[in-house]
Amino acid sequence: MTIAADFPSLRPPNDDAVSTCLFDLPSDHRSVSIARRLTETYLDSRIQCDDVRHSVKLLISELATNAIRHTAGIQFRCRVRLEQDAVRIEVEDRGDAPALIWPRTASSEDEGGRGLHLVARLSKDWGMRRRDHGPGSVVWAVVAH
Repeated sequence: MTIAADFPSLRPPNDDAVSTCLFDLPSDHRSVSIARRLTETYLDSRIQCDDVRHSVKLLISELATNAIRHTAGIQFRCRVRLEQDAVRIEVEDRGDAPALIWPRTASSEDEGGRGLHLVARLSKDWGMRRRDHGPGSVVWAVVAH
């Protein structure tokens, strides 16, 4: 069974007046491409700049991957919100990791460890905080448009 079959009605809102797209996905590697597609569909009619859309899709992929890789949660939540001159992305995990993650220095042989550097590079601002209710964290990034 594919993950898309598990969520047949999962679609971002079509109403152009809607400023936030919110969706929950299971903590499964297949969810990364679903998060990227939902984000792309949501942004297609709302953001004209290809570079902004590409950056937001790349960031949602990276943050979703981190949520899956670094937490013990069973699902994660993505929020893409249009602001006056920016797109704000938030990925919230429900994991029980004891500490917030921060960029680390990766050696040239490491396969990972560069994702948060990419987030910092593509966004005008980004950060991380604990969830308001329950365990887990929220990693967010803002991309100017």
